[in-house]
Amino acid sequence: MNAPYGVSESMSGAFARHPHEEDRMSVFDKAKDKAEQAVGSAKEKLGELTGNEELTDSGKADQTSGEAKEAGHELKDKASGAVQDVKDKFSNEDR
Repeated sequence: MNAPYGVSESMSGAFARHPHEEDRMSVFDKAKDKAEQAVGSAKEKLGELTGNEELTDSGKADQTSGEAKEAGHELKDKASGAVQDVKDKFSNEDR
């Protein structure tokens, strides 16, 4: 059986995530969040230039959504780092 993208098959046959897969996803997600913010900014400016209040509001909403997602990813990254620090501490104490 073939392992899905980003997953490696161990000798026991169980699937495990590739160690760098989360890093790649995080970078990809962050890029998408920044792009959403940029599109929102462009929509807001275009709405202001054309007097289209609905487009302006939609642009502001896109920016806010992108910022919220970005903050969530940053929080997730910090939590993952803290968990890894604790794991490292306990594995070093066992030696």
